[in-house]
Amino acid sequence: MTSPVETNDRDWTDPVMPSEEEQTKHEAVTDDTIRLLLSAKKLDGDFADLEDYKTEWSLGTFSISKLRPTYGIGWTLPLQPASRLYKRWFEFHDLAVRGWAIIFRIADPVGEPTGKFEVFVGWVPPERERDADRWIAFLNAEIHDRLVKAGETPQRPDSP
Repeated sequence: MTSPVETNDRDWTDPVMPSEEEQTKHEAVTDDTIRLLLSAKKLDGDFADLEDYKTEWSLGTFSISKLRPTYGIGWTLPLQPASRLYKRWFEFHDLAVRGWAIIFRIADPVGEPTGKFEVFVGWVPPERERDADRWIAFLNAEIHDRLVKAGETPQRPDSP
């Protein structure tokens, strides 16, 4: 038995519209993202401290390499000139939780984002804001150092 001949008359120059799921994963970290993670109990609590390992600095499951211009979030990826951490306040009365979200900006999107450009790293309660500030400043300095050593020019934006 011979298989039928398939014809494909699709014009491959036409843009392929992303599905709704693909569109939602290309956004910045929003309050809805944080709410979803907190309400789904994917985050048991705030961080204990910044961990110093032999080859990386780790904040929860997020890490910055001490040796290369890379970061880790379960896998290792290259840092970009605009890579940085920042914090943002959130408050969810219905979940009885408020605090400072720590967010990693992978890169600054130009135009419509075509990939994920922010990652929710974790959070701390209001009384640990100084810890978050200290970790963010330290890790941003480490990111800067890794990029400079790799010959990249880090960006220093005023806002996230």
